[in-house]
Amino acid sequence: CTVRQGAENRLWGELRQLGQLKKARPELVVAVTGCVTDGNVDGFLKRAPIVDLYVNPRRPEDLLNHLAERGLIDAPDYGDLNPEKFGSGEEIATETVSHAVSRYVPVIYGCNYRCTYCIVPYTRGDQVSRTMAEIIEESKWLLAEGARELVLLGQTVDAYGEDLSPPSRLSDLLYALHDLPGLERIRFLTSHPNHMTDDLIEAVAVLPKVCEHINLPVQAGHDATLKRMARRYTVAQYRALVDRIRATIPNVGLSTDVIVGFSGETEEHFQGTLDLLRECAFDVVHVAAYSPRRATPSERLWDDDVPHAEKKRRLHAVEDQQREILKAHRGAQVGTTVQVLVEGPASRKGRGGSNTTLGEPGTAVADDDD
Repeated sequence: CTVRQGAENRLWGELRQLGQLKKARPELVVAVTGCVTDGNVDGFLKRAPIVDLYVNPRRPEDLLNHLAERGLIDAPDYGDLNPEKFGSGEEIATETVSHAVSRYVPVIYGCNYRCTYCIVPYTRGDQVSRTMAEIIEESKWLLAEGARELVLLGQTVDAYGEDLSPPSRLSDLLYALHDLPGLERIRFLTSHPNHMTDDLIEAVAVLPKVCEHINLPVQAGHDATLKRMARRYTVAQYRALVDRIRATIPNVGLSTDVIVGFSGETEEHFQGTLDLLRECAFDVVHVAAYSPRRATPSERLWDDDVPHAEKKRRLHAVEDQQREILKAHRGAQVGTTVQVLVEGPASRKGRGGSNTTLGEPGTAVADDDD
């Protein structure tokens, strides 16, 4: 993954370790895949000559050709594995799992926004939605394999369907998936505030299998910072959206993402973020200290002018405040009963529909047939 600099740094660490292994066993094939392969591959080859193959997830024929050249498979018959199909967003059904009962289903790729700190549009391109028929087909397959919860994924998942012809909506997809045999829950993430429409909020409220949880990144709590980030909404608009969601879904679990120490963020700007987080009282706040990402507008245009120590102070201030908010949330839930999905043996906790991790006094029990 090349979205975060930290993930790319870990890649180089892994490759250094693999370099020692390949010296001992030169027949090993080292392959790198993921959106990092959309970057400067020539530069990567110079830095990591041990890599035999870079596989772009949208060009699976590269991997098939490599295997055929080594005699590991017969000459590949690509069939549906052509660049045009993969460029349209139609991907191979994934067999990777989180927990066996919860499976990820990508529904939209890329992003049409150009947030100044984010590299996603430059590595994954503009948004491309998969067809509803294809998503339903993959979902049926996952449910037949034992999944009970589907997590719909997208960088801006609530923009799903806007690029299709004719256009569709994420709410339409939720209704289409809702009654599939074997399905117990649907989640979706990550949303952008500008696409969180009333019809989507209503679908979460009225569809029993759609979890009452919405991840709604705000990133900052001051209009000056939001403008510099190119988020395309104001603090007042975001607050109004949160109020609308809670009015329609009273028991909703809301989570958000925040960046502290962004270029140009003053103490006043940061206090605005603390105020917004306190007023909205989110269930979960994912907070990160700003780190310039190469080739992004913020890295090119502005200095990283908030000292590292100050970024850490602001990050801890958000964490400390959220810890107190979380105590109040958890205290209000003590003694309540919710439905959880059993993820495996010997676990005494589960995740509720509002994305709250819950403990239980006894041992989780499933029917013999489950």
